[in-house]
Amino acid sequence: MCQRIQRIRSLVLPLIFMTALPVFSEIPQVINYQGKVTDTGGIPVADGIYNVAFVIFDAATGGTELWNSGVQSIAVSEGIFNVLLGEIPMLSLDLPFDEDYWLEVDIEGDIQSPRERLGSMGYSYMASGLVPGTEVNGSVTSGTLSAIKAVNTATTGPAYGGYFQSSSITGLGIFGSALSTSGTNYGGRFESYSPDGRAVFGYATATTGQNYGGRFQSNSTSGTGIYGSAAATTGYNYGVYGQSSSTSGYGVYGETSATTGTNYGVYGRNYSTSGYGVFGHATASTGTNYGVYGRSDSPSGHGVRGYAPTTTGSTYGIYGKSDSTSGYGVYGEASATTGETHGVFGRNYSTNGYAVSGFATASTGTNYGVFGMSYSTSGYAVSGFATAYTGTNYGVCGTTWSTDGFGGLFGGDVLVTGNFSKGSGSFLIDHPLDPENMLLRHNFMESPENLVVYRGKAQLDKNGEAVVEMPEYFGALTKEDDATVNLTPIGKPYLFGYEMKNENEGFTIFGEPNREIAWTVYADRDDPVIHELARPVEEAKGPDNKYCDQGKLLYPKAYGYPENMGRDYEQHERERVRMEEERARMDEERNKMEEEPALLKADG
Repeated sequence: MCQRIQRIRSLVLPLIFMTALPVFSEIPQVINYQGKVTDTGGIPVADGIYNVAFVIFDAATGGTELWNSGVQSIAVSEGIFNVLLGEIPMLSLDLPFDEDYWLEVDIEGDIQSPRERLGSMGYSYMASGLVPGTEVNGSVTSGTLSAIKAVNTATTGPAYGGYFQSSSITGLGIFGSALSTSGTNYGGRFESYSPDGRAVFGYATATTGQNYGGRFQSNSTSGTGIYGSAAATTGYNYGVYGQSSSTSGYGVYGETSATTGTNYGVYGRNYSTSGYGVFGHATASTGTNYGVYGRSDSPSGHGVRGYAPTTTGSTYGIYGKSDSTSGYGVYGEASATTGETHGVFGRNYSTNGYAVSGFATASTGTNYGVFGMSYSTSGYAVSGFATAYTGTNYGVCGTTWSTDGFGGLFGGDVLVTGNFSKGSGSFLIDHPLDPENMLLRHNFMESPENLVVYRGKAQLDKNGEAVVEMPEYFGALTKEDDATVNLTPIGKPYLFGYEMKNENEGFTIFGEPNREIAWTVYADRDDPVIHELARPVEEAKGPDNKYCDQGKLLYPKAYGYPENMGRDYEQHERERVRMEEERARMDEERNKMEEEPALLKADG
């Protein structure tokens, strides 16, 4: 009777992907083979013992015999049988599975045709060794599983879940791509639970060329080029840590190619009380390099956006620091020449924070705590909004401890829509008699009143009279009934006087016929704006006074009081101490980074 075997139901190597085995020989070298034996009419053969032989060839027809099981007695029930090929020690499957193989089955002398080609699972022997050049592909359909997962259980030391390195000047240490164009997805997501570890550490060893410690890209309109999360709440940890030793490279470079939607070139989040959402350090001391470089081509996006959601404490949306004598704590540039763009945009909701705070710690040289530049015809070089309606907060706060520096420097027109208070004031220009070598300073005139001044000259007629008309807005702008007129005769003294016209629209001067006289009008402002913004001439210090608390002075040194009685002394001291701690921390980080190449070389 002629038998045939229907299509193979299962051809697998068990446990290959369930266990990470360090030695090739420890993997069970057997193949589970299942088949169904029927007659030519498709009717299962009778139950019993049948003689079956299995032979592996290197070709679909002809070719070389590579392995032979010999004739084996196999139990068949309802036409179904199972066998483990290679289970007999003398006939173990010791093939390398590094090329295509075909299986031929002989049952009771009836050779089945055609031969069965062994599937890819048979080559999983090679997967445990991951020999050089091995390609690993993973695919899953469940959103809770990983296509490829690598775990390093060490909680301390320079341990890596996965280590990738590229020595090519145009290559990538690791490339991650999230193909979905919608939803919350990540090109790569990494987590470190070690208090001294990194969620992501990328190192490009080439010192020249355009190379990246890590480069990630997301095409989603609501995704992130790279998302790093450092879950440890203590210690020095980083959501993303990038380092570049190239004089023209980037510590971290992130790019989102979508030109619309809310997207980020780099987005970092950190839960540690002393860590960083994003930390970038460019160690090269020369050349044009950036600790962090952010760019957005979207007309409504941000090159760099910082967000401090804590509503209390001294928090910063963006914190920038430069120790260079000619560098910038924060440098922002909006290259779009149209639209409402911002070189730097800071927003703060804390009652004691800053929308933008920049510190340039070098006490000499030309340096800036914050420097912003905008080429847009309707943009802002620096724009700050303090949205909290209570507490002492500043849209923009500028402070300098250097005697040669400036708390704020403006080139061009300055517009103040609120009240403006100052200790003193003057204009400073190039001296008109010696503009190359001298400066000329004139101080402002001060008054307890909100005065406006008008002046001019008048020619008296043959009757000794002259009429002076005031501007049409004079009555709406000033307390015209209280306006005063000062007259000064030109030439020899003579008797003179004046009389205001009806509705105080002007005045008539009386004096000697055909003489000339100079006049000045002083008036107090009385318009709606001054009523809203005017402040009393004298006001008591105290907790309800936003300018100064009781017992504090705006200028303690001028009155011979100690420095600690200054209005902002405690705040300045806190900032000074914090800056010293920050400098010490930066020195510690610099030492760590100097050790990193040696550690990488040892680990490599």
